[in-house]
Amino acid sequence: MKSKSIFWGAFLLSSGIILLLGNYGLVNIYWENVWKLWPIALILIGARAFVKDPTLKGVLSALGGILLGVSLFSGIFTGVHAIKDTCNFNWDNHISGKHTVQQINEPFDSTAKVFNFTLDAGAGNFSIGDTSAQLLDGETESSIGQYSYETEKTDSTRSITVSMQDNGHFHWFGQKNLSNRAAIHLSTIPLWNIDAEFGAAAVQFDLSKYRIGTLSMSVGAAAVKVKLGDKADSTHLDFDGGASSIELDVPTNSGCRITVDESGLNGTDLVGFEKIDDNTYQTSNYTSATKKITMDFDIGVSKLKVNRY
Repeated sequence: MKSKSIFWGAFLLSSGIILLLGNYGLVNIYWENVWKLWPIALILIGARAFVKDPTLKGVLSALGGILLGVSLFSGIFTGVHAIKDTCNFNWDNHISGKHTVQQINEPFDSTAKVFNFTLDAGAGNFSIGDTSAQLLDGETESSIGQYSYETEKTDSTRSITVSMQDNGHFHWFGQKNLSNRAAIHLSTIPLWNIDAEFGAAAVQFDLSKYRIGTLSMSVGAAAVKVKLGDKADSTHLDFDGGASSIELDVPTNSGCRITVDESGLNGTDLVGFEKIDDNTYQTSNYTSATKKITMDFDIGVSKLKVNRY
């Protein structure tokens, strides 16, 4: 048998066994350290090229296939977040079937001047929309883990972090109807600095009612819709993403400027923007407008559409 056939046979066999055991809940391993072994598979495959003995070639191919299969699937299901346990939120946590539902309710703080909000949520559906009488409230629901809520307060700064926590085990296979969502409501009073990080996600942020200082977004393969308003004199969007579909709504009375690496785009639709150079677009009222929105995009093969309303 050819060593190439042995390699793919071992790869598929080891992957299939892991998936099967996972489906029946028979695998309970902390995978974060397992996936780090994947370079050994490359070493074994490379060593095979220097070996002439067919039997030894077959052994190296089999070991390489097994290690690569195990490392691949352990890497997919690692995703472990460094989460602290300290939390000042008034939140209620209950389990409904296999779904964890958590309520967030953070009272308003009139003493702070700077407000930072971080949402680190992986894959799923995420939204910011309706306003809140509190500083922040909302709901999360997940079948793959729990969310961690943290607040940090200094003399003038209030920082809030909502992050997804999974335990790094392989028990996700035993679950059906996987879901992960977060719906967040913010106060309209503060000037917000928002930092959002997602994987394969559907993201819908209606921020038109909020005062936004900075919005930083880092996404994987995501469908992103963001609506910005004119409540702040200056708003800056910093977007870092992979293969994504991005749609932005910006107000017509705000002067807008976009900087983007056009070589990374699959298509652009920038109605109402003038091209300044190869990487820069801006509205005709950018210089004269009292309120400005600047946007920087560092993206892969993505589609970018900007609407003015």
